[in-house]
Amino acid sequence: MKRRLLFLVLLTISICLIGCSNSLSEDPTTYKIEIGVISNSTYNDAMTRISNWSEATYSNIASLRLYLYNNTISDHEVQTGVSIGEIREFLLSRGMSNYETNSEIELLKTVGNDIVFAEHATDSTKKVWIYATK
Repeated sequence: MKRRLLFLVLLTISICLIGCSNSLSEDPTTYKIEIGVISNSTYNDAMTRISNWSEATYSNIASLRLYLYNNTISDHEVQTGVSIGEIREFLLSRGMSNYETNSEIELLKTVGNDIVFAEHATDSTKKVWIYATK
């Protein structure tokens, strides 16, 4: 039941990412998005890795994405052709402030990839990771 609920939540998010674009006024660049579920211990390790970076580089973020992918415990999804507007709407819908959303989007545009984390919809012992790349 929990897996089905999470699948429905991820499906709803995916539909929102596809359907919420205003392509007339935004950057035409599209991105590949990956989503997966990890344990809180994997999340804590990822946060330690991030804190050890001197800066966020494409290589650092891609390496972290590989770590998260290899430790994903469920619900790995990939979507291509996602616009900045769709990413913005998704981050805002996950409770990020406008400032946080703009900061993440600026990092994505500047570096070429980014990872953000979100709370799991039904299980406090898990986190959701979201990776975007050009």
